[in-house]
Amino acid sequence: MAVPTFPVVANERSRTLGDQVADSIVSAAIHGHLKPGVRLIEVELGEAFGVSRVPVREALKTLESQGIVVVMPNREVRLVDVDKKSLQQMLSVRLVLELHAVDLAMDAIAQNPQLLEPFEDALHDLQGALRKGSAFLAAQADMDFHRAIYLASGNRTLLDIWDQMSRKILIAVGLSLYQLPNGTVYDDHKLLLDILAKQDREALKAALVPHILDKSAY
Repeated sequence: MAVPTFPVVANERSRTLGDQVADSIVSAAIHGHLKPGVRLIEVELGEAFGVSRVPVREALKTLESQGIVVVMPNREVRLVDVDKKSLQQMLSVRLVLELHAVDLAMDAIAQNPQLLEPFEDALHDLQGALRKGSAFLAAQADMDFHRAIYLASGNRTLLDIWDQMSRKILIAVGLSLYQLPNGTVYDDHKLLLDILAKQDREALKAALVPHILDKSAY
């Protein structure tokens, strides 16, 4: 495995160095530096990210729990290889969860419009990331936008499930989505926010179906 040297990704949600290394591995996968199925070696990753093996080991354990990496019978650690069928299955499950989360979120937002702020923040971050040409930051902002739905739902179980699968979705969709014309990804999320703010439940659900499922085409 040849991993180029680049700095560890740091963002507001990366609480520890291990979290930052986990985000960095995801970023490397999205940008094509780490290919699906590639063997991940602690020493090489540590050298690539300029950290010791301890945070790398912590990151790999986190990513294993999220299904991002798999440990083979011979103890080799490899980046997951998500085929189209697996992606379709994952997104179909996500759709069911997200439509349920939307019902709960809409009720909560009607009572507390301040719950729209995380959506607005994520949309602002998405626009900035696309201007910078950063696929990872754009993908992270996309995931943050949808995480806001689960957060607003007030259902901790739904939020935990989202946090568990969002990185895998992020890698599976990867660069293909964020190589679309910049306006496409931003405009799609802006439309979702506008509908959400208008409290049009059925329109939002109708918009979410292709928004989520069409990603399986990439």
